[in-house]
Amino acid sequence: MTATGVEAIDTIAWANALLVGDSTFTAAAPGGVHIGLAPDQTPTPFCTLWVQSAPEYLTAFGQHIWTDATLMVKLSGPPDASMSVRTAAARAHTLLHRATGGAQGSVIISCILTQAFPLPEPTIINGVQWISIVQLYRVLVQ
Repeated sequence: MTATGVEAIDTIAWANALLVGDSTFTAAAPGGVHIGLAPDQTPTPFCTLWVQSAPEYLTAFGQHIWTDATLMVKLSGPPDASMSVRTAAARAHTLLHRATGGAQGSVIISCILTQAFPLPEPTIINGVQWISIVQLYRVLVQ
């Protein structure tokens, strides 16, 4: 298979479909799943997805083997939603860790959680310090 440069986008589409398609996840994150940033006034908690990096792995002759993407799943909300943020993060892990599948012509070979950590948002939002849980997954995509 030849790399087309879209494997990282397909990774986001795959993760989005898994999360949005799960009623337990959507109940815990009523603000939904967004690519990059959530719009202003989005209900909380919500989820954002983005690919942090996506190096290509090639043979010595330039044949594409796979894309090694780092997918960021970030669950965010104000302090009064911290239990829902935690519940949504736990459900995202259940859905994504060790999952495989496909999206838009790409094949997800592997998805493994490599890091997970709480992150205070760098600015005060509506007068309060929000909390996020960030999960980073290593996703091998062909």
